[in-house]
Amino acid sequence: MNRVRWSVILLVAATLPWAGCVPDRQIFRSGPFSGKVIDAVTERPLEGAVVLVVWERDFATVGAGHSAQKFLDAEEVLTDQNGEFNVPARTHWAVYGMVPSPSITIYYPGYGAFPDFQVSPTIGARALPAGEYTTVELRRARTFDERRLFGGGIPTPGVVPKAKMPNLLRLLNDERRAMGLPPISTTEDK
Repeated sequence: MNRVRWSVILLVAATLPWAGCVPDRQIFRSGPFSGKVIDAVTERPLEGAVVLVVWERDFATVGAGHSAQKFLDAEEVLTDQNGEFNVPARTHWAVYGMVPSPSITIYYPGYGAFPDFQVSPTIGARALPAGEYTTVELRRARTFDERRLFGGGIPTPGVVPKAKMPNLLRLLNDERRAMGLPPISTTEDK
């Protein structure tokens, strides 16, 4: 009896999206994101800064007003000799839930990372405007404690697969070694 009940439940759950009870897939577009990363004091471009864009899917969970996020996709680019970067527009779709604006991290060793420690855009800005060219001014760390603090706002490898952010891990490990700290593993945990 229990096997029959679960079979019926699974069959109904599998057919709901096509029965009109749940909206058809939804399309979510974001980007492109482009700009320039510079030193906030000297205004010189920071060549080789990493820009990591992470998309997650939000979906409702059981309980009033609760939602959960699950990793969907990520793209990592490095700034060129002029400090410029471009992350092309992306389209994601979801049968359930939604794909909100992506989170963006910009990191260069010895500097405060975007979105938590940059000078410009202002501290309240958590993301870059899509389709607009934005100059991001990063502030150089002045002390060892600032260097440790500035590396704290970086996405954890458990949230974003390490294979999707090899350059960020490389730069973080360069900075950690320079500070006498052990490196972060660059292989996926099993």
